[in-house]
Amino acid sequence: MKKRLLALSLTCIMLTGCGVSAKQKEQELIEQTYALNLNSATTQMLSGAALSETICNKTAKVWYDAIYDVVEVDTIKYMRDKDTYEEVDFNGALKNLYEDEAIVSSVETIKENRQTVDDLMSELATPPEKYAICYDTITDLYKIYTKFTSLAITPTGSYKEYTENFAEIDDDFMTTYNLIQTQLPDVEVDMAS
Repeated sequence: MKKRLLALSLTCIMLTGCGVSAKQKEQELIEQTYALNLNSATTQMLSGAALSETICNKTAKVWYDAIYDVVEVDTIKYMRDKDTYEEVDFNGALKNLYEDEAIVSSVETIKENRQTVDDLMSELATPPEKYAICYDTITDLYKIYTKFTSLAITPTGSYKEYTENFAEIDDDFMTTYNLIQTQLPDVEVDMAS
């Protein structure tokens, strides 16, 4: 009878140990997946912000040149009506810029990037406890990224407002990006799993 109780007790201990081990493995997998998504979301936001920065720089340059009648090789094609070749105001110049094939393609890429980032942020909505601080930072980065990409997709306001917003958002993005780089976990992919 004692041997049966001992065997039963050992079996229970082993099963409990296996259960704890399985739960621990599951938690490790959740954390590893979360870490991968954190890194991926950060990389995607940097990519979208870099493209947005390029478009915002071009927009500001065309806007400035159109307002102040500056003639430069890289902006002159936006300063004239495509059909009549008559000079256009800054609204016409910006319209020409945003109808340019390269800008249209870049804007589409930004929109696709935003969808990818939105999907990743949905995956990150419930962080494991050890990534709570990193989640707060990536949420801040996401808010800035959204403003940045919106500024690139649809320029609004006056030239002064636009360039001030652009400078502020650009600085805020890099500051927050640098912060999250100090918080991101090292990602190791376990190929045995």
